[in-house]
Amino acid sequence: MDAVARARRAQLAWARAGWAHRRSILLRAHDLLLSGKELLLDAVQTETGKTRGQGFEEVRSADRRPAPGLRARLVDRRRLAD
Repeated sequence: MDAVARARRAQLAWARAGWAHRRSILLRAHDLLLSGKELLLDAVQTETGKTRGQGFEEVRSADRRPAPGLRARLVDRRRLAD
């Protein structure tokens, strides 16, 4: 199976998963991303050549944009769950 066919199958599965399941996956991904800030800092430094301080600011700003708003929308939409 080629990459396009796999992507189409994955999209169909994602669509069938329902809002509550998709929300839980997105919130978990958000939490995992933020729990690995040190690894993110390393990647930002390595990939961009930024200083540690600049990397910290970039990772910290990513924590605020759009994560808190997105997280709030995901959490507040419980009433719309499947």
